[in-house]
Amino acid sequence: MTYRPRSRRRHPVALCSVLLSVALGLTACAGSSQASPPSSVETPSVTIGKAVDTIGFSAIDVAQEMGYFEDAGVTVKSQLLEGSSQTTAALQSHSIQFATLSSSALLLASSKGVHLQAICSLDHGVSVQIVAASLALCTP
Repeated sequence: MTYRPRSRRRHPVALCSVLLSVALGLTACAGSSQASPPSSVETPSVTIGKAVDTIGFSAIDVAQEMGYFEDAGVTVKSQLLEGSSQTTAALQSHSIQFATLSSSALLLASSKGVHLQAICSLDHGVSVQIVAASLALCTP
């Protein structure tokens, strides 16, 4: 059994994991046209792309290690990409469902017409975000 200390410092990461599970439901664009029977509920699985491997984005690694995503009912895989441009492109192509980006990268993408939605902030003082492709990009 793994000991998981419960403290006030875990709340931002736990909150992000819950927000991700909600956002997963909101951004689920692709799916089967057939309805599945209620008994076959699958655990959602998402990939979070990390623009760079930096301390600001380590909240994703900590949340995985501490089991916060599992506690929220989401299976999460992280993928290290090669910068903000590649991460934004991966979001647009739907090869990843979420990404860690700096606020400046998010604003730059927005200024170029890329529709992304900030889900939550990962850090206070350093502006880094979890983002997802906007619903406007999804096709039924």
